[in-house]
Amino acid sequence: MLDGLLYHESDLRIEEHYTDTAGFTDHVFALMHLLGYRFAPRIRDLADRRLYIPDSRKEYPALSGLIGGVRWEDLLE
Repeated sequence: MLDGLLYHESDLRIEEHYTDTAGFTDHVFALMHLLGYRFAPRIRDLADRRLYIPDSRKEYPALSGLIGGVRWEDLLE
């Protein structure tokens, strides 16, 4: 996917890329952001997925339905 965006050999200026569920990972989100692209994956069963945030739920009111909990780094080690 990144090869296609970086080496497409056309005059098009691509700003945004869509992909299906299989095309999204944390690495792709990070690389797309670092390279200046907007990444908009179509994630199947998004309502069944949960986000884990580093701080209080109060800081993310728009995402309240998707938040599964607060991440505690000491539990991850």
